[in-house]
Amino acid sequence: MRQYNHKEWLEKIKCNNQIYVISNRHDFNLKGARIFTLAGKQLGEVLHKPLAPNANYINFSRSVGLRFPSYLSHTFFIGKIPQQSENIRKFYHDLMHGKSPDFDNEKSFVIRKDGLGYDIIF
Repeated sequence: MRQYNHKEWLEKIKCNNQIYVISNRHDFNLKGARIFTLAGKQLGEVLHKPLAPNANYINFSRSVGLRFPSYLSHTFFIGKIPQQSENIRKFYHDLMHGKSPDFDNEKSFVIRKDGLGYDIIF
């Protein structure tokens, strides 16, 4: 999905604030979608304000970054990444089981200085 105007369409989703926007500015697949198609910047590649107040934004750029093979920078909820990172494994386990992540846990999440949600700690 495109980054542009994401706030407007996310605000239309009504599901108890359990909307999670995952981003990784080093995501090779999302960069490819932007470069090789007319899709433009993809939501999850780079975030820009305004943010949707009913969504939680989690940035994986520092914890996952650019990895090869390229799917490791995009589908980091499976494979090696959750095996190596307890924080990432717990984050996705909670999401897949209908639980809300504990964003107050400073060992797992850091509030971003730019106001764009949270960084997850590897």
